[in-house]
Amino acid sequence: MTYLLAVDSSISGPDSVSRPLVAEFADSWCAAGPDRSVVSRDLAANPVPHLTTAGLHYAEVLRRPHESVDPAAADLQRELIDEVAGAAAVVIGAPMYNWSIPSTLKTWLDHLHVLGVTTSSDDQPGRLQGIPAVVVSPRGLAYDDSDPGQAGGRPHGACDREDSGRIDGHGRDERGRRLHARRASACGRRTRPRQ
Repeated sequence: MTYLLAVDSSISGPDSVSRPLVAEFADSWCAAGPDRSVVSRDLAANPVPHLTTAGLHYAEVLRRPHESVDPAAADLQRELIDEVAGAAAVVIGAPMYNWSIPSTLKTWLDHLHVLGVTTSSDDQPGRLQGIPAVVVSPRGLAYDDSDPGQAGGRPHGACDREDSGRIDGHGRDERGRRLHARRASACGRRTRPRQ
């Protein structure tokens, strides 16, 4: 069966913006065919441990003699890589906290980036090459029902590119759409109506 790997990393529980968007994406993906399923990985509920040695960044044949790797850590890394490599596509909920992704997501990505395994080499593509990935990336600027112009925060990034490979969770309600239009105008571009 073909599966989508759905990765959540939001710690916001029922207030999360990325979780419902990841779920919506997963539901649409499954609806496109009867042979599709979803494998979920919740990095907030079940975080993966940080790498314990730089040796985990390299294929075994590329490690230096002094870089010993705990077999359990190597098994976990292999499991994480196999999970992504077996997916037809990946959707990642990556909210922005303090101008960065959650540390649990960064740790997961650290496990996936292995020179000589998941990255391309001179003679072979990496194991993850060609797997489509969508990143759902909402961020900051929460405000109440008042005018968004009076918001207590600022968007993290003045001009976001609409054509980047991510779904922007910002602006899911009317207040957010007004703010998005104002930001786009400040960046000198016209906004497209949301469908």
